[in-house]
Amino acid sequence: MHTTRFLAIALVCGLALFGLVLRASAQDAAEVVKDASNNDDPVLATVNEHPIKRSDVEHLRQQLTDSGALNGFEPTEEQLAEELIRRESIQRYVLDNKVEVAPEAVDKRWKEMEERITAAGKTLDDVLKEEHLTKDELREIVYVQLALNKLAEAKLTEDDLATLEEQVHARHILVAVPRTNPTEEDFAKAKEKILAIKAEIDAGKKTFEEAAAEYSDCPSKAQGGDLGFFPRKDAMVEPFAEAAFALKVGEVSEPVRTQFGYHLIKVIDRSKEPSKQQLVDAKLAGIIQDIREQAKIERFYKTTTDETTTPDNRIAPDDAATTPNDETTAPDEKTAPGDTGSNDTSGPTDTEHNSPSNTGE
Repeated sequence: MHTTRFLAIALVCGLALFGLVLRASAQDAAEVVKDASNNDDPVLATVNEHPIKRSDVEHLRQQLTDSGALNGFEPTEEQLAEELIRRESIQRYVLDNKVEVAPEAVDKRWKEMEERITAAGKTLDDVLKEEHLTKDELREIVYVQLALNKLAEAKLTEDDLATLEEQVHARHILVAVPRTNPTEEDFAKAKEKILAIKAEIDAGKKTFEEAAAEYSDCPSKAQGGDLGFFPRKDAMVEPFAEAAFALKVGEVSEPVRTQFGYHLIKVIDRSKEPSKQQLVDAKLAGIIQDIREQAKIERFYKTTTDETTTPDNRIAPDDAATTPNDETTAPDEKTAPGDTGSNDTSGPTDTEHNSPSNTGE
């Protein structure tokens, strides 16, 4: 199924693109009916009297094609139009209701977005060119998403907040043992190597990130061992999670043994914000559905799907409110410590969903 693999730019920026319809929305609403029959560039639909033209649909198709997000999939004109209707419904609601977002908050997200783009080996200009957007349009996208986040946060109750749990943001270095039938001698060699690595870090010869990049057997070495935020339970195997949550920010663990070898763990941050964002995202789903139901939508083409297009008919993930501070992978997709990228799947299978035994296959 192709429908969950689109909008590669969202993975780079942490954004779902709304900006395409900005150009069309500037048109005088009184001209929409006249233009609906324009053979050169007909209006395919309106959202609260703001038009979506065939040129907008083709613009979206070009965006997705240029970014490689379609991956060979050929969406129909209707699917593309429905996606634009969904985005325009959300954007028009936020803009028409003038939801206030502090300029400083937009600036902060903009900076975070640029950092993510740089980390992905691109520049902001590269992304704008690939996505056929201007800086003003992208800034408006950021504003819309922050506004949606604000609306969702306002719906959090005291009971919701009482459920928040602290998560840790950690890096790690893994010296792996063979995945099949490792011996105590294998573990002894791994421990000896991890102690030597820790000695280099303690002596200031290498930073933790540099040591992870050079020595770690986990794919996270490409990010300096960064595992992102994870909760205490049901994310990592127990010895690893127990050790990580016992550390203070900035502290490096002693060697930690798991069934995958020996690890060094460094905690970068501790926060309840990731848990809060998960609650906010859940509220956003309801808000977006309400917005969709309240929007005045007119279609000037024959539809083959109902108005509330199902996920299988969408050409983008159902995450229009994804914000720039979101991780680019869901918790169950996070690279786990001990994931060596091996094709050998004969290793331990406990806590398979996000454990160090997950090879990401």
